[in-house]
Amino acid sequence: MVRGKELESRKWFFRLVSSRNLRKKLGKTLANGNDERILRATSRNMRKILCTI
Repeated sequence: MVRGKELESRKWFFRLVSSRNLRKKLGKTLANGNDERILRATSRNMRKILCTI
């Protein structure tokens, strides 16, 4: 269940982030498989992005 929610939020995040460079960077980190670090970083970025909207 947690895994599914994680995937949903990640999908939503990728939809939100249309910047190709940021997506490329995230893609590289995702490929490296540093899941915890990614989630921490993406939540931090999401907060920044949501504040600017």
